[in-house]
Amino acid sequence: MTTTTSGTTTTTTTTIVGRKFDTSSISKLDGDNFRVWKVRMSSLFRSHDLNEIVDGTSTRPAAVGDPQKEWDKRNNEAMTSLYLCMTDAEVESISGCATAHEIWNKLNTMYQSISGESKQVLWQKYYSIMVTSGKSPVKTMIEIQNYAAQLRSMGAVIDDEMEVARIISSMMDEKFRQFREAWRSVEIAKQTSALLLSRLKTWELEDGETYKNASHVEETSKAYAAKKERPKRTRQEISDLKKKTKCHICKLKGHWKSECTFKDKDSAKKEQKSDEKSEGAYMAGGLSDLWINDSGANRHYCGRKDWFFEYTEYPCPKSVSMADNSLMLVGAVKVKALINKVWVEITIYQVEYVPGGANLLSENVLLDKGLVVSKSGNNQIIYYRDGQRDIEAERRDGLQIMKFKPIVNRAMACIKPVVWHERLAHINSKFLNDTKDKEAAYGLENMKREDVNFKCEICMKAKSKKKSYVTVEKTVKYLPGECLHSDLGYANAISKNGNSYFLVVKDEASAFRQVYFQKKKGETAMNVIDAINFMRTQTGNNVKMFRSDNGGEYKCQELVSFFSKRGIRFGLNSPQCSPSMDS
Repeated sequence: MTTTTSGTTTTTTTTIVGRKFDTSSISKLDGDNFRVWKVRMSSLFRSHDLNEIVDGTSTRPAAVGDPQKEWDKRNNEAMTSLYLCMTDAEVESISGCATAHEIWNKLNTMYQSISGESKQVLWQKYYSIMVTSGKSPVKTMIEIQNYAAQLRSMGAVIDDEMEVARIISSMMDEKFRQFREAWRSVEIAKQTSALLLSRLKTWELEDGETYKNASHVEETSKAYAAKKERPKRTRQEISDLKKKTKCHICKLKGHWKSECTFKDKDSAKKEQKSDEKSEGAYMAGGLSDLWINDSGANRHYCGRKDWFFEYTEYPCPKSVSMADNSLMLVGAVKVKALINKVWVEITIYQVEYVPGGANLLSENVLLDKGLVVSKSGNNQIIYYRDGQRDIEAERRDGLQIMKFKPIVNRAMACIKPVVWHERLAHINSKFLNDTKDKEAAYGLENMKREDVNFKCEICMKAKSKKKSYVTVEKTVKYLPGECLHSDLGYANAISKNGNSYFLVVKDEASAFRQVYFQKKKGETAMNVIDAINFMRTQTGNNVKMFRSDNGGEYKCQELVSFFSKRGIRFGLNSPQCSPSMDS
């Protein structure tokens, strides 16, 4: 027997009575790798016809003879293989076992419990796995699938669709937002774990290229910053240097670039070139304005209904995972595409409308139409039609973004400024016209420019000031506690104690208020009597006047009798005249 150990992998070749057991690829069991170790050992036993000995299917013959010797021989081979693929601590724990079957059962009991507690721990691990900075999405997916396999072996039901949903939910970081949106646009029938694994591997490769480029830029910046600063020159040295060197703009001696009078003209030329460059590197403002080149989509999808210039509604909405299927359309969309550095208006046909979904350009559909795609290592994707360069895209943030400009459907664009004024939360009309003139927003191109002072009834009413009532001087002056005003209001929300009403009693002279919470209107009489007694005790003055509205809770027999016995005047306010209530 020859054993060679290197790191965590143990190379072992065992020869027993002419039979060779190669365990060079099997790591020793240390307690943490039981599941993988068990799979490899089971395969080893099956290949050498020892599986029946290990799992207990074949028992030791009772009769002495050749069958018993043959069984002992195979049992010793299995036990030897187990001992050599375990650490010393694990061998110590099973040293009391007499057969390979006993060793196998004891290890299963120690490390593969199917109790309720073990199952709960696996469920917790299954739902707590998330993609982190130190763990790639592919590794996270494999880890989730491993836990799912263990749970299935314990009787749990986890299908492929549930696995895919769990893997997508583990990628909740902002960097995976665009990947999640693109995945949700794939047909439900095609959302399998195999396709998801392929997409994740592609994403990791493209993300790795982006990371390398970013690291290179960062290293270059650090190297540049690490350069030693040049010593400062004196004025005389600078003056002498100007006489010897030429300006980078006008090529004349005596001054430098920052002092050149031709600098403004040169800047204007550079700005013009920069504009031309930015025209070629056009980027839309948000994800809803972008078209994504998708190699997995079976047809084109668009989430903006205002981009369709013609469409047909489906009689029965199709099943699309990103939409609520309230409306399903198929039609044509016009865009401006960058072809050979020139913006050309093109039409995309057979585009399905998915409300709120991403705008996906199907690579498969374009290939079926005879286009050829070329993807180079410099983040450029170019389509060719009959050998001629056609539409193109670029890799950005892990996605293939088409170089398209959206064109808003003119038929769906509103032309009335009043409607846009109301849509934009009653925005200032002058600002609305300025927005149209400067082309600062899509959809305002066809809006008619009317008088900036058009009248909006809602704005006029909201900005108007309600006139105050004419103050009437009172001839009777009451002392505190002599005149009370009351009103009963309904609460917008029911309190924890179930109160739905609140009663306010206000003293006219001192403006002192008492508030009572009530479950029913029938409690008003009791609370009014309590308020009158309270004011009489606190002020020492008897209540002479009590005023309220014409509500039935005030005009009940109990209150009328109480006012009559106490000599209190009961004044009723005019209907629909809240200022007279003074509360």
